[in-house]
Amino acid sequence: MLSELKKQVEQQQKALDSQDRRLKEQDQRLAAQEETISELRSMLTEQQKEELAAPQSAAADTASETSVVAAQSETTTEAEEAKTRSVASADIDDGSRGSRTLFYDSANTLYDPEFKGAWVLPGSGTAMRISGFVDLSAVNSLDPLVTQDRFIVGSIPPDGESAAGARTGTVVTATASRVNLETREQTRYGDLRTFLEADFKGSGETFRLRHAYGQFRDLLAGKTWTGLMDLDSSPEDVDYEGLNGQVFRRQAQIRYFPEFGKDLKMRISFEDPTTDVTGGSDESAFPDLVIGVERSPFDFMRQLGDFWDWNARAAIILRELKSQQTIENPDGSTDAGSSDSTFGWGATISGRKDLKLSDYGSAILGEITYGKGVGRYINDLGTIGGGDAVFDESGGLRALPVFAGYASLQYGWPTGRWPGTLRSNLTYSWVSIDAYEFQDPTDYKSTHRATMNIVYYPVSHARIGAEFLWGERKNVDGSIGAATQFQFQMRYSF
Repeated sequence: MLSELKKQVEQQQKALDSQDRRLKEQDQRLAAQEETISELRSMLTEQQKEELAAPQSAAADTASETSVVAAQSETTTEAEEAKTRSVASADIDDGSRGSRTLFYDSANTLYDPEFKGAWVLPGSGTAMRISGFVDLSAVNSLDPLVTQDRFIVGSIPPDGESAAGARTGTVVTATASRVNLETREQTRYGDLRTFLEADFKGSGETFRLRHAYGQFRDLLAGKTWTGLMDLDSSPEDVDYEGLNGQVFRRQAQIRYFPEFGKDLKMRISFEDPTTDVTGGSDESAFPDLVIGVERSPFDFMRQLGDFWDWNARAAIILRELKSQQTIENPDGSTDAGSSDSTFGWGATISGRKDLKLSDYGSAILGEITYGKGVGRYINDLGTIGGGDAVFDESGGLRALPVFAGYASLQYGWPTGRWPGTLRSNLTYSWVSIDAYEFQDPTDYKSTHRATMNIVYYPVSHARIGAEFLWGERKNVDGSIGAATQFQFQMRYSF
């Protein structure tokens, strides 16, 4: 009997030992699982940081930031940025709040959806990136011009007449270099973005503000490109000044830009209402209202043939022009005259179409603008000044009718053993004002500008360009002046 009890005790002991081993093995598995969970948590934290540093986005205007053309030299960044314009939108999924879209309107600045080079600010959920470029331009004016570092067609003096400060010769400058700072932060209700940019085109090569705005989802407030402008259809240009007949302006505004599906986008903005008047000073008015629609080619339009495969944009602007007349006395002094206001409006349509002329990318781009009292939005008139309206003999304010636009052909060349991308651009642009009979004979009547260039990108962050420019200005009295210029540019982006 004792032997049987001893056997039972030994069996129970073995069972206890076996259970103890299983418990130890279970403890080991639990410890391994806890270690795995800890590693996963660490990896998740790193992934969230990477998402904050590289949020996905939408970029439409903007373009070939695709082989889409970079914006004109003042608006162009490197070819790598140009490719982001073709990105319509991208959903962001942070794993807890579900998918949402970071809205983007390319009429402000070019957008990099990957946000490469950004880092997370310590102790915050904000990612920041500093970028820009160093630009060296050598500009040789073959005919006398007042401004030698760029080609301002409206400043060309009539043949046989001299303008104060006008001269020929070469200017070498790096003032077009610029730097910008961008931040992005993911929030529960959408993504928050801020952008600041400046160059050295201020007086005495000082810092000059170009962009300063904040964006929350599809609402933007601050200073950036006007909603009337189409950055995607901007030709590739070496000249800092850019095309005379292009809608081209940066100013303070509030903008709302909703999207309707993947092919249709809208833009509504209230913008700085400054009135640029010949013979008068600006007075406060109601903000300019800009309404624009942008579309990518609809599927059913693509099926109609290549001719309909366009990226196009149309926009209108409504303005209240208000100014006080400045009366010049015979002794050279001035008196303030009466104030008056009038209505201004304009419409613009622009687009870009890729062509099959070259295996290395080719495209045609264009824009047409017409209106009354919108001269300040046209590049050449905005630079020269006084393009919105004039005072008539009775002191009434009259909006100036203006017709402007451009057409450009881009062609990609083979580079052979050379690395990178090589393109040429042939561009023609014009501005025409339907002047009134009472205007001064020396007032601006029309300008024409034609350019031919070649631009080489050996790598994505380096650009070399050369451009020949011809321009002509005609005054109200019929006098004409023409000028030519050659420009060479080297740019290194960071």
